[in-house]
Amino acid sequence: MAPSVSICLAIAALPLLLEQSRSEMATIPLPPNLQCPPSQVFDYAGLVCSDCDSTKIQPGVCGCPSTSLQTHVDCSIESMWQGSCKDLTCSTECSILSEVASLDQQYCIPCSSNESSAPNESSKYDDLSNECSCNNPAKGPSTGTHVVTKKLVEIYNETGSPIRKDCYRCPEGMAVIIKDLYEDGRQFFVAAGREYIADPHLCVSCPDPYMFFDTDYTCVCVDGYLVAGEASIGEQSCLENNPSVSSSYSRVRFKDPFALEEESDEPHDFTLESITFSHLYLKAAAECEYYKGSSGKSLQSCQALSNLCVMNMYDEDMPACKQLEVISQRRVETYHNQEEWKYTLPWLYYQDEADYVTSDRGINMRISFRTEVNHVNILSFKLAKFTVDGVFVGMEDLTNQFEFCFSSLDNNDRKKPHWLAFGNSYRHEYDCSIDHLLGKEMYLYDLYLVDESSESCNVNSLRSDCLYPVPVLNRNLVKENKFPNANMQLGDDLDDIYTRRFFIFDNQSGRTPSGTEAVRFAKKIILQIQTQSENPSQLYPPRLIVEYATTANGNRFATAEKEATNTSLVFKVEYSMKTENFWASIQVMIGFIFAFAVVIFGVRMNNFFTRQQANVDDPAARSTLGLHFILHAVMIACHTFVLLFFSFNTIICAYWFIFFKLQSEVFLLLPSDNEFHGVSNEYYFFEASFRVLFWCQSIYIAYTIVDQCRSDLIFVDWESPHRGKSSSNGVPMWRLATVLFWILLFSFYFCFFT
Repeated sequence: MAPSVSICLAIAALPLLLEQSRSEMATIPLPPNLQCPPSQVFDYAGLVCSDCDSTKIQPGVCGCPSTSLQTHVDCSIESMWQGSCKDLTCSTECSILSEVASLDQQYCIPCSSNESSAPNESSKYDDLSNECSCNNPAKGPSTGTHVVTKKLVEIYNETGSPIRKDCYRCPEGMAVIIKDLYEDGRQFFVAAGREYIADPHLCVSCPDPYMFFDTDYTCVCVDGYLVAGEASIGEQSCLENNPSVSSSYSRVRFKDPFALEEESDEPHDFTLESITFSHLYLKAAAECEYYKGSSGKSLQSCQALSNLCVMNMYDEDMPACKQLEVISQRRVETYHNQEEWKYTLPWLYYQDEADYVTSDRGINMRISFRTEVNHVNILSFKLAKFTVDGVFVGMEDLTNQFEFCFSSLDNNDRKKPHWLAFGNSYRHEYDCSIDHLLGKEMYLYDLYLVDESSESCNVNSLRSDCLYPVPVLNRNLVKENKFPNANMQLGDDLDDIYTRRFFIFDNQSGRTPSGTEAVRFAKKIILQIQTQSENPSQLYPPRLIVEYATTANGNRFATAEKEATNTSLVFKVEYSMKTENFWASIQVMIGFIFAFAVVIFGVRMNNFFTRQQANVDDPAARSTLGLHFILHAVMIACHTFVLLFFSFNTIICAYWFIFFKLQSEVFLLLPSDNEFHGVSNEYYFFEASFRVLFWCQSIYIAYTIVDQCRSDLIFVDWESPHRGKSSSNGVPMWRLATVLFWILLFSFYFCFFT
C-alpha cells in the first residue's frame, strides 16, 4: 500500500480512536449537608470526604487533639509539587503519663501539686477532660456576689520551656468559662447577650465594665446601676441614670396615610412592641442625655436615639422623639451656625417654613449641559451612613443605593449613573420581593450635594464647606397624629415639614420576640433638582421625596412556609424649573382664545341661522328648528373649540420641544411630572385637553356624516380646471390642510395616551 494511502487511512481513523479513548463524566456524590465521618474532613477542592494528613482529627478540622503532641515533618520538594506532603503528625499521647500537652503542643507537662506550688495555686489532673483542673465552682443559685474562679497558667523555667500548669485566680468580676456551663445543643455559653467559648486558660469579663459574673454565671450590674438591653438580640449594658422619658419606649406605630387611598389589603394602622426598640432605647437615651465626652459611646448613643425617632416617622408623641427634644433643648452649642444642628446631636428637623427651605440660594456652583469652564455638568451627592445602633459607617458616593431592591444591580458597582448628568431625568419602576429585605442590614442616611464651586472641594470633597445638606420630604411624617406631608389636596404643601435623616427600608422596627411581623420600605423615592427662576444656571436646594409603605401579616416573615410578597417600587430623578410665570401667561392666553372662540362661534351660528331661515318655507318645519338649532350650536361649539385649542396646544408643545432641544445654556427645563397623591401634575392640562379635543372632533365628524346622510341634496364643491393645466393636476390646499389637521390630531392623541 502506498504511504500516502496509509497516512490518509490513519487520519480518517483518528477521530474513532479519540472517541473510544474518551472517558465519560461520572456524577459526583456530594456528602449530605457537607458532613463527613468522624475520621475524615470535607475537601472542598474535590467536593469529597478525605482522610486527614495527621493521625488524629479534631471535629471538622485536621489536627492533633489538645491532649497529644504534634510534630512538623520536613517534606521534599517533589512531594510538595505532587501534593502528597504530610507535614503534621501526632505523636505522644500525654494522657498515658497522666500529663497534659503544653499550649504549643510541643511538651507533655504535669499539673502542679502542693509540693511544687502554693496550696491556692495547685491544679489537679482531670481524667475526663485529660486536662488540668482548678476545681472551679459549678453553676449555682444567684447570690448577688462575685463568683470566684481560677484559670490555668503555664509556668516556665529559666530556658523558657513549660514545666507545669498552675491555677491563678481571676480578677474580681471575671470568670473562667468551662464546657459544663454549655446548654444542651450549644457549643458556647451565653451571658448578657455575649457568647463565650470555653477556655480554662482565659478569664473573661461581662459586656459592660459595671457588670460582674454572679455565682450562677449570669452577668449582673453593680449596685446603683440598671440592666438595659435584650440579651436575645445583643449585648446588655448597665445604666447609672434613667433617661427622662423611660416608659412605653418599645412601642412602634405603623400607620400608612395612603393605604386607604390605594385600597391596599395591608393593615394601615397598628402598633407593635418592638424588641429592637426595647434593646436600644434605654442605653441610647441615657448615654446621650448624660453626655460624658466624645471618647465614650455618647456620640454613638445620640445617633442611635435619633435613628429610633426617624424609624418612628418623627412622631413627637413617641418616647424616642420626646427624649430627643428634651436633650436638644438642653444643648447650648451648635454645628456650622445651624440652630437646628445641636452639639452632639444629628440634624433632624428644619425649623423654617417649607418655601424658605426649598428656595434657599446657598448653592454657589453654576451648572451646564456640557463641560464648561467654571461650570458643573455632572452632579455629585454624598451619603453619611449609619447603622441602627448609631455606628457611623462613613461617607459614600450616591450611585444605586436608592434602587435597593433591584436584583440586576450589583451592590458593589459604584459607577456614577447617567442621571447625575445635569438634565438627564430618569424613572425606574420595578418589582421587589419584600422577603428579600429581611436578610439585609438596615442603614440610615443623611444626603448632601457636593458644591464644587468651593476651591477646597478640589482637594477633599468631604470637607463640610463643600457639602450642602439636602432636605428630605418624608410623606409619612407624623405630627400631632396627623400627616402634614401627605398632601392629599392641592395647597397642602404649604405646611410641609422637611427633615434630614431617612432610611430606604426598615426590617428592625417590626421585630418582636416571635419574629419579624412588619417591614417598612420606601415605595417611591424621587430626587428633584430645580433651577433658580432668576438665574437658571444655578440650583435651588435639591429635594428628596420619600413615600413609605408597610407590609405586615402577623409573624408570617418568621415562619418557614410563606408566600413571596412582591410590590412595585419607583425611583425617579427629575430635573425641572419653576413654571408659575409660564402657567400665568397660559391662563391669560386661554382667556383671549376663549374670547376669540366666542366671536367665531357667533359668526358661524349667525350664518347657519340665516341659511336655515331662508330655506325653510313650511311653517310646520319651522317648529323643529329650535331643537336642530341647539344641537347644531353644540356641534359648532365643539368644532370651534377644536380648531383653536388644537393649534394652541400644538404651539405650546412646539415651544417646549424646540427651545429645550436647541438651548446651549441652561434656561429651560421640562415641567415636573408629579405622581403623588393629591399633588397637581402639570401634564394633566395637556392630557385632558387632547382627550377633549379628540372626542369633540370625533363627535362633530359623526354629526356631519349623519347630517349629510339625511340630506336630499348634496352640494359638491367644483373647481374649474386651471388654464394650461389638467383638472387633475393636484389637490386643493384647503383639502391638504384638512387632512394634515387630522393626521396631527390623531398623532398627538396616540402619543399621549397609548
